[in-house]
Amino acid sequence: MSAPVNVEIATDENFNSDGYLAANPDVKATGISARLHFDLHGRREGRVQVIGPPDAAVTRIAVMGNCQAPVLAACLRTMLPDAEIHGIHLGVSSTEAVAVSDVILLQTEFAALKDNSAIIPDRQVPRVRLWPTFYHAGFHPDLVYARAGGTALKSPLHDYNSALAIYGWLRGLSVKQTVGLYCERVFDRLGYFTYAASSDARLVEDCDLAGLDGAALLASLKRQVPFCHAVNHPTLAAVARIAERVLDAAGLAPSVRGVERFLADPLLSGPIWPVYPPIADRLGLAGTYEFKAGGAPVRILDLESFVAGSFASYESQAPSDIQCDRLTAQADRYRDLENLTSPARRSSNPYRNLPDHQFWSRAMAGVASAELDPVIQPKFRLTPSDRIATAGSCFAQHIARTLIARGFNYHVTEPGPGGAELFSARFGNIYSARQLLQLAHRAYGQFQPRDIAWIRPDGRYVDPFRPQITPEGYGSEPEVAQALPEHFAAVRRMFEESDLFIFTVGLTEIWESTADGAVFPVAPGVVAQPPDPSQYRFANMTAAEVRADLTAFIGFIRERNPDLKILLTVSPVPLVATYEGRHVLVSTTYSKSVLRAAVGEICQDHVGVDYFPSYEIITSWHSAGAYFEADHRSVAESGVAHVMRVFGRHYMAASPQPNPRQDDALRAEFAQSSKILCDEEALDATG
Repeated sequence: MSAPVNVEIATDENFNSDGYLAANPDVKATGISARLHFDLHGRREGRVQVIGPPDAAVTRIAVMGNCQAPVLAACLRTMLPDAEIHGIHLGVSSTEAVAVSDVILLQTEFAALKDNSAIIPDRQVPRVRLWPTFYHAGFHPDLVYARAGGTALKSPLHDYNSALAIYGWLRGLSVKQTVGLYCERVFDRLGYFTYAASSDARLVEDCDLAGLDGAALLASLKRQVPFCHAVNHPTLAAVARIAERVLDAAGLAPSVRGVERFLADPLLSGPIWPVYPPIADRLGLAGTYEFKAGGAPVRILDLESFVAGSFASYESQAPSDIQCDRLTAQADRYRDLENLTSPARRSSNPYRNLPDHQFWSRAMAGVASAELDPVIQPKFRLTPSDRIATAGSCFAQHIARTLIARGFNYHVTEPGPGGAELFSARFGNIYSARQLLQLAHRAYGQFQPRDIAWIRPDGRYVDPFRPQITPEGYGSEPEVAQALPEHFAAVRRMFEESDLFIFTVGLTEIWESTADGAVFPVAPGVVAQPPDPSQYRFANMTAAEVRADLTAFIGFIRERNPDLKILLTVSPVPLVATYEGRHVLVSTTYSKSVLRAAVGEICQDHVGVDYFPSYEIITSWHSAGAYFEADHRSVAESGVAHVMRVFGRHYMAASPQPNPRQDDALRAEFAQSSKILCDEEALDATG
């Protein structure tokens, strides 16, 4: 820093909104810069810091972009207190600081400005680094921009409008009828629940364009949801995360991180759009219909007041003059929405207004086999840090392998020999719901079956409840018993530490002990022989029995881990053999039908328990048998890949996969909306 220079400055008018000395011919010629200081409330103190002629000791940074630029600049000033940082809201702020800046941070949406020498001189172009344009509609899919007679259409939240409010007004609905549209049934028709995945993907893509790790940034943002006040107004914490990554990429070490702890969020003074309750519920958040208008004093509107205020604002416009890209691009979705909610206006055909996914011709016909996605409304989503445990039939091993291969946080509390991780704990395959329930009871000391060890033909002993988990077997029955305490401790840790437990139920045919009802994964004599083979019997479970066992298991485990999410699947693998006196195909159909019915009822009755349709994806007519190997039983890798692709799309926040049809519309809307300047946000209090 150069020595202080005495400069006489008469009034605050010589300073711009950033607090830096504005264009002044007498001072500018000396190369001297100066900055006003602000108090904690953003008021100018009147104290002036004078910065001498430009030299290597002062880093000058120009942050250029939309209304997010001054907020990013405010974060950077706290992170780099010795730097001179200008936040340039393009179209609102002066760009003269660009010419003397050491680093120019240019928002991706305005990247073409690098070719405009009037704004960025040719000699400065090598100093330009990009930063992402924040636009995320996942929390606010109903928020749109619209036009009327060539100017922005206004609502009580300034330029922010509700697509449903515009639709209601254009259709001639009353305020009450329009308010009725804000419901889950309408949101589902409009695809609002898919906007989060599309927005995640778009944000990652834009970060990658700026040379940042988009996936890592998104994961960071997911830990502080909701991370925006509206589609283009990120929270201060979100901007701080972007600022940190921008500095890291530029090789500038911030003096402090997490600056949102020390600053006021300037965008809080603007309008704040609510996260509607049905949407919030899907995202694991608390939702409201409370709309905050911009400016002071603070004014909060409930849904009816907001819709009424929007209608009052629209009254001055001719309906033919109002243009909303959303309603035009998705006219097929925005069709007779009131029939979904108004009995008086509903068609006599109850199927007429159902969403596309409920019709075979729209959801199946014409859809490529590899694109089949039967998941509509997942009950929860997971973060990259969430621990996932699996158990079940042979198909569960495919799920485990894929989770590991794709870098998900697969939770293993008891690795196998050499670190093998086919199971979260070494319990082997668990084919039936009763076998799972009994494992949980045994792990917590609430069931001690009579059977401890069975003997193999080679004289070695096995644990009858996991007969193939130790290929070399045991030398004696006591050795089998000695391995159990460590195993049960691992099972307890798995249940108590996991965030998600995936259970794939595979069979209804079981073999059980007549002495105490203990259930085994294989029949006595198949792998090893019990002491008295006459003490066992075959049973084929009913749907009511499967449901009772799963209900008991969920209640038992939720007492130990109340927050555990459970995802149930049905194995698509046919029976290898049946003990019933009938064709194996008939037994397979019975078994899978019983399991699917029982699991469906369980998921309807329990919060935080969801069904994942891996069975349907693999066995559907749509795949024409392509997902089975030549034996028509083993599942092909292409089928497993399809199942896990759909799982990642809907349940894993780390792997955003947008709905292709919805994403096209969202991208077009983003391209248009991100160019809109938030000129209602002065932001001159904090820069």
